[in-house]
Amino acid sequence: MIKLKFELLPGSVMKWSVIMILLLTMITIMVAQPPSDIYLFDIDIDKGKISNPINVTKRKNGYDNQPYLSRDGQRLYFTRSLSGQTDIYYYDLKIEVIREFSFSPISEYYAKETRDGKFISFVLVGEASQELWKMPREGGEPIAIDGISKVENYSWIDDNQIAVIEVGEPNLLKVVNFLMGNSKTISSNVGRGLQTSGGFLFFVQKESGSAWWIKRYDPITGYSINVLPAIENREDFFVTASGMILMTDGRTIFYERKGKWRNLVEIEMSDFYDFDRILLSEDEKKLVIATKN
Repeated sequence: MIKLKFELLPGSVMKWSVIMILLLTMITIMVAQPPSDIYLFDIDIDKGKISNPINVTKRKNGYDNQPYLSRDGQRLYFTRSLSGQTDIYYYDLKIEVIREFSFSPISEYYAKETRDGKFISFVLVGEASQELWKMPREGGEPIAIDGISKVENYSWIDDNQIAVIEVGEPNLLKVVNFLMGNSKTISSNVGRGLQTSGGFLFFVQKESGSAWWIKRYDPITGYSINVLPAIENREDFFVTASGMILMTDGRTIFYERKGKWRNLVEIEMSDFYDFDRILLSEDEKKLVIATKN
C-alpha cells in the first residue's frame, strides 16, 4: 500500500509528499508517451457539424490525454506528463483556465468522477502497484479505495460497484462490489475502453484472429451481449447520455445505428494527424477529442 501525506499550499494547490512504506524506491512511468493535445468543439449532432475548435492544452510536443468531462460540464479533467511523470489537471470551461488537481513525485492517471459527484478518483502508480484513490472535488485529504490494485482502467457502475480492468497476461475485467465485499470476473483480454451508461457496462472484447466487439454487460443479470464490431484496431469509444455509441477511425467520428456504423462528422485539421479518445458533454453540445500530434 502506498501511503500519502498531503500538504495544503497557498492558492489551494495540493502538494504531495509521498512516503513509501512497503516500497523502497519510486519509479517513473509514461516517460515516452507520444505528443497529444486535447481539443474542445461545439457540436450539433442532428446536423453532424462541429464548430469553434479550441486547443485546450496547446502543447504540441507534450502529452495531454485521457480527458474526462464532469457531469455538470464545468470541468475537463485530463492527464498531463511533465518531467517524465503524469499528474491530473483540469480545464475550467467557465473561466477558460487550466488548474492542477493532483501533483506528486509519482504518477496519477485516469481521473473520473464518482457517482455522487463529490470525489474525483484516479489511478496512483507505485513501484509494484496501480492503486485506486479518490479525493474531494474541491480538494482535501485523499482516500485509498481498498481491495483494488493493478488497475489499468475503471468505471463506476454505482456507489457500491466499480468495474476494473486489471493488469495481467491476459488482463481481466472485474466488477468489484464494495457492499458485498467480493468481485466477479466478467471477461479477459479486453481493450482499454470502458464506460458505464444507462445502468449497463460497455467494453471492447479483443478476439485473436477475428473482429473486436463492443459488448454490453448487465450488472443485474450478470450477462453480456455483443452490440456491434469495433472499428478495426480501435479500442476507445464513448456512449452518450442518450445511449448513442460513438467511435472514430482517427478522422471520422461514427455513431451506431441498428448494429452498423454511420458517419457523424469528419474532423480535418492540420495540427494533428489522428485522434482516438472522444467524449461528449451530458447535454451533447460539447465534443472533446484527444489528438495524436
